[in-house]
Amino acid sequence: MPHINILGKQVYVKSYTPMGKGGWIFWYLLFGGLSIACLWLGVSSYFVKSSTTGYDGLIFGLIGAAFFGLFWIIPLSVAIFRKLTSSTTKGSDQASPVVDQELEKLEKYKR
Repeated sequence: MPHINILGKQVYVKSYTPMGKGGWIFWYLLFGGLSIACLWLGVSSYFVKSSTTGYDGLIFGLIGAAFFGLFWIIPLSVAIFRKLTSSTTKGSDQASPVVDQELEKLEKYKR
């Protein structure tokens, strides 16, 4: 468990994610594969169609691809956004408001 030293006290710091890089790679491959499979099945059912079938296979395939695609597109875009914003704030002397609040709480116990 990660701890940092603030005013001489060891403070537990919760990490951003419970998964490591391997878990995220598995996550992206799983849901990316599911979205591609839905898209492939939908398009293949569109070209197998006859006069009695409509576009239902294509529509459900596209809906499935969009649904499963959100499970990997959103976390990936959030991770990229965090990476881009954290690299611009590194080295700044200004602490976040949450850290300031935690330091104030620790000051109360120090008295």
